[in-house]
Amino acid sequence: MGGLICVSVDRFRLPEVLSSVVFDIKYIAQWLNTIAEEKNVNFSQILQDALKPHLGLKQP
Repeated sequence: MGGLICVSVDRFRLPEVLSSVVFDIKYIAQWLNTIAEEKNVNFSQILQDALKPHLGLKQP
């Protein structure tokens, strides 16, 4: 007997997923933001670096 299998390939387009970015707003304490800005902290990079191991993802 035959069957029908439906697969959504949209979620498997890895190059598109890996190269896309999302703008999102997060809140931190004012004093922490002030110090980080004085030290030219790259918030996006720090957040990504922290989230990957937290989520159990390997660093590329």
